[in-house]
Amino acid sequence: MKVKNKQHIEALLIYLLLGVILIALVTIYFRLDKSIDETSNEILEEKSRLVHRELDNYFAPVEDKLQEEWFRLYRGEFNQINQDNLVKHFFSTIQSNPLISGCFISDIHGNHIYAAELREGVWFSTLIYNIGEPRTESMFWTVEGRDIRVKNENVKPTISYDPRDQQWFDNSMKSDTIVWTPPYNFQMGSVAGITVSKKLKSKDTVVQVISFDVTLSDLSSRTTHIKVGDNGYAFVFSKEGNMVGLPNVYSDQLQSLKKDSLINIKNSEFPELKLAFETFQKENLNPRNYEIESDGEIYIVNFSEYKLNGITFYTGTLIPRKDIVKSMASTKNFLIYAMGFILLVIMIIAHVYRRRNILHGQLQVEKANVDLQHKIVEEKNREIIDSINYAKRIQRAILPPEKQLNQVLRNGFIFYQPKDIVAGDFYWMEVLSKSIEQEQEQEQEQESILLAACDCTGHGVPGAMVSVICNNSLNRSVREFGLRDPGEILDKTRDIVIQEFEKSEDEVKDGMDVALVSLEQQQEGDDSLARNSCSKLKYAGANNPLWIIRKGASDVEVIKADKQPIGKFINPISYQTTEVELSNGDTFYIFSDGFSDQFGGDKGKKMKAANMKKLLLSIQDLDMDTQKQKLESFFEEWKGQFEQVDDVLVIGYRF
Repeated sequence: MKVKNKQHIEALLIYLLLGVILIALVTIYFRLDKSIDETSNEILEEKSRLVHRELDNYFAPVEDKLQEEWFRLYRGEFNQINQDNLVKHFFSTIQSNPLISGCFISDIHGNHIYAAELREGVWFSTLIYNIGEPRTESMFWTVEGRDIRVKNENVKPTISYDPRDQQWFDNSMKSDTIVWTPPYNFQMGSVAGITVSKKLKSKDTVVQVISFDVTLSDLSSRTTHIKVGDNGYAFVFSKEGNMVGLPNVYSDQLQSLKKDSLINIKNSEFPELKLAFETFQKENLNPRNYEIESDGEIYIVNFSEYKLNGITFYTGTLIPRKDIVKSMASTKNFLIYAMGFILLVIMIIAHVYRRRNILHGQLQVEKANVDLQHKIVEEKNREIIDSINYAKRIQRAILPPEKQLNQVLRNGFIFYQPKDIVAGDFYWMEVLSKSIEQEQEQEQEQESILLAACDCTGHGVPGAMVSVICNNSLNRSVREFGLRDPGEILDKTRDIVIQEFEKSEDEVKDGMDVALVSLEQQQEGDDSLARNSCSKLKYAGANNPLWIIRKGASDVEVIKADKQPIGKFINPISYQTTEVELSNGDTFYIFSDGFSDQFGGDKGKKMKAANMKKLLLSIQDLDMDTQKQKLESFFEEWKGQFEQVDDVLVIGYRF
């Protein structure tokens, strides 16, 4: 019931939200006809702000660079280098600042050093001296990257030049800050641009003025890319009407500012542009929005001021009224589609909601069935787990008793870690006494210990079932058939295992790999087996080897196994028994392949036998209990986040 109420609330909230959106769209739709002026104002003001940002981005880096060079002049850095190096420094400044076409320093005596790129690839410098006998030294340069060298020396000047007669010099005298000139055609190269300057005073006396010539073609390349509606444009001009930032209608004449005089709006070939400027002049350059009509078409134009130190520019943004109407018509069409879409969504939601109510009852029934099946599965799973845990108790019962292990392997260990609850790996041990006749012939009683590390096919429940058969086969080989030799024991065990599996109508190829050792120990007095001194070890193996590490040795001695399992095998042979002499301090290891086959480490690869050998050699100086702890911790660290791939069994014993 709570779920159903929640669904009702969700549906109502969705309907409410869509209804609010629909009402808002309808309101916007009917207000569009009344907002042409508002829309045009927003568009023009937005584009005007964009033009102002472009002007800021254009002029600010030039002012920053001029301030940087002024500080160098202030610190006297330019007085410490000769004139040629100063010219080269100016050329580098021009190369790194594309807006700057010329750099120069002048003083109140009329001395003047000037460096500029007159045209693309044409570099020029001139030195004017007005102290003593006036003279001028001019030359052309070759500039290729950092390679700057003189091309023609002592070029005869074509014009006379006194910096003190220039407007930029006069403006600098009247201000303590950076000042700009109105746009004009540079005397050197006849390129349209403006000049920025700053004076340097010494004890209230003007000593020098440092200046940059800045071309305006790059500014026009920015304004021509500003689009105002479909057919509008933006432009920048001086109060005289000289355009310093051309509109996009002049895109094909962008080079004019580099080659010709400044373009004046009064001479423009576009009548709406001329009319807009004339209207602006009649209103005494009052920055605001104007509406004009040219050739039967209405235009809306915005004028605003842009101030630099010493100069004011004006920005204009112009758009045909029909562009705004067209834009609003597109907006209306969009709103119609949006409203239709929302109505469609409302109908779809209503249909889905009705359909969901129908399906909800069916889902509830199905959910109840799923919950019931889930409970049945949980119960079955619990029964299976209980059965496996009981099987674990049975499997533990066939393993050697812990008390016996502690007596016999006090100087050894068994590291046993099944992958699942029950395992296919198991360890097996049998303690055998000599016959009575042998006891009477010897002063000391001798005992043999049979110890095996067994790895049956698979792991988990299948492996555990095979392990029961294999464990019973080992017991019968020793207890029923009285065998003592490891090779003979494995032969008989194989026969018994095959016989057991042949009882099935289905072919069973399961079996086990095993390493089996026989230890002969001599017991002195009544002391425990842990103190016995063993001198002889016999070994036989089915695929699993015997490893021996002699006391003080730096490598592992490997006794190889016969390459055949306990089970069915093509062309089987008898298992070979190998006898090894061991001394006090020697250690042997038998094991399954679960330890060395584990994936892990930094690269997620198998450990392999080589790494296992290195590990055993590294812990040889430790007692056997500590060795077991090291093996356990190393295995967990190696495995890390990887899943254990097999049962693990490692048995170690030191004499």
